[in-house]
Amino acid sequence: MTKSGRLIVGKLKLQFTPIVRYTVRMTALPTSSGKVTFSMCTIWLSMGLGLLAQTSEVVELPPYVVAENSTIPWRYAEFPGVEFISRCPDAVTRQLITSQYRLHELLGLIIPRELRMQWDNTRKYVYFNESNQPAVNQEMVESIEKQERLDAKTKQSKHRADADLEVGFMPNFRFWDEDSIAVFFVIDPTDQDQDGITLANSYVRYLLESRTPALSRWFIEGMMELYGSMRFTEPPIKGQIDSVEVIENFAVVVAKFRNAVTVEPVFWISDQKTKALKKNTKSELKLLSLAEIFAVQLIETKPADYQQQWRAQSSLFIRWALDPEKGTGGGGLPNNRTQALWKFLERSSVEAVTETLFQECFGLSYAATETALRDYMPSALRTAYSLRTEQPIVTPTISLRNATPLEVSLVKGELNRLEIGYVRARYPAITDTYIEQARRTLRRSYDLGDRDPRLLAALGLCECDALNDVTALPFLQAATAAKVVRPRAYYEQARIELKLLITSRGEIKPTVKDLGNILKLLGTARKQSPAQVDVYELYAKLGLRSEMLLSKAMDDVLNEGLRLFPRNFRLINAVAILKTMHGRIDEVRILITRGFAVTANPSERAKLEHLLSAITPDPEGEQ
Repeated sequence: MTKSGRLIVGKLKLQFTPIVRYTVRMTALPTSSGKVTFSMCTIWLSMGLGLLAQTSEVVELPPYVVAENSTIPWRYAEFPGVEFISRCPDAVTRQLITSQYRLHELLGLIIPRELRMQWDNTRKYVYFNESNQPAVNQEMVESIEKQERLDAKTKQSKHRADADLEVGFMPNFRFWDEDSIAVFFVIDPTDQDQDGITLANSYVRYLLESRTPALSRWFIEGMMELYGSMRFTEPPIKGQIDSVEVIENFAVVVAKFRNAVTVEPVFWISDQKTKALKKNTKSELKLLSLAEIFAVQLIETKPADYQQQWRAQSSLFIRWALDPEKGTGGGGLPNNRTQALWKFLERSSVEAVTETLFQECFGLSYAATETALRDYMPSALRTAYSLRTEQPIVTPTISLRNATPLEVSLVKGELNRLEIGYVRARYPAITDTYIEQARRTLRRSYDLGDRDPRLLAALGLCECDALNDVTALPFLQAATAAKVVRPRAYYEQARIELKLLITSRGEIKPTVKDLGNILKLLGTARKQSPAQVDVYELYAKLGLRSEMLLSKAMDDVLNEGLRLFPRNFRLINAVAILKTMHGRIDEVRILITRGFAVTANPSERAKLEHLLSAITPDPEGEQ
């Protein structure tokens, strides 16, 4: 999530966070492995208009505090599914919470809650006050500089070998793992534009890509293309407001705007192509067939021009389906096509996409819809539209109070824990520093006697993230025994217990009886949200490393995993290997074909080729 403001630099859409230093952050881009990468740079704005030359390269770290010695209490508030702690003034905190609530309600106009990732664990927000943020610890700076010098010699560093590194703390970021998410902001309470906060592209992509069962690739990419043309913020006040009448009139305008998402006119691939289409849409508009749009999986392997066309047309189809002006809803309310879109996405996440399925949802053939898109394009190139909530958005009452030690440990401790993975991947030299910070925050409440199952689970997961399974296990066992709602806690305990069991048995494979508690833990993890692909991979590992048969019940579990995560190569490969061991060759061939369809990674494709050769009879051997 980020403060509003966008710059177009070349062909890259960048988002920035105007706090003190203006940090420009590129939209998150998915790699072929499904991971998300981020690029960032720092610029300085002169009177909000010009860019000054960058004189150093920036290392931005997650929040870090050597010791909690502030006399300012943490303030706490909660909604169903969300927790907040803040060291900002209450008025600012309420404004920030209201903005977050409103943005997520508006998000439902373009992506219903059912089509987004769901958590049983609460989302957590931490608002830091910029005025009492500490400086970066000098020891950390020296560790990073030493690491960067070593990395520069092996060409692994992201920075120039001769660059001066400017080490500072991030102004905001989102961290997540398999079953939790935490977002932090460093806020200047004197900034009058707290309502300028928006939902960052990377956050929306995360909600879509992490949803289970998995959404169609065309929808994720098309929605992200369309999302860049949407506005969620109020129009600026122009002129002096000096009468009650003007204030009241403006309040009406703001009320309407605050309850709406505005979709700008279509931008078709480039300025040149957009202008050409406006002049002569009929001759210039070339569309791929809908059958082709829906069938593409590995868009990254296609030529650049094809990728642009595919994304633009996926976006156009979604825009057409959401547009209320041509539908029966009217007045900005959802139309029949919108409901058809949601139905189509729900069904296509668990069924094969066919024209029959499309017709059952939209009442139109592919050909008729393609004609409708061509007819729609002239107005879409010139006209914006708004989607509005049926009723005004009313934020629930925000009851702020001082946070208890347990609440600080649970909310801020979760943020600190999630920072560990980020730092380890980028600046491993200071990983231990962040591990200790997370332990301090989580143990503060524990050392006071708190034994809340959520805290025990967080302590266990922190030790897992610190690669310390021995210390993690007792915390996890206590948490799961208390029936904590935390799916990753059950998975991690099952993983550790299986590792210990295999080690203790040596060459002897564990029996089904030996696996009793592990299977129970995995069963509980499957019942909680979000679903975890690691759980289903562990089931496959159980089949490979134990005497457990590939029964119908086991088959059902593995098929459930493949349904929830249809594009996950690791799971597809693990199940294929297990079924190879049990001689289910026809099913293995189907899985191998599926694997080739979802990965372009050379090493992953080599594994599939090896597996295919293993199940393919040798012609000479048959003679």
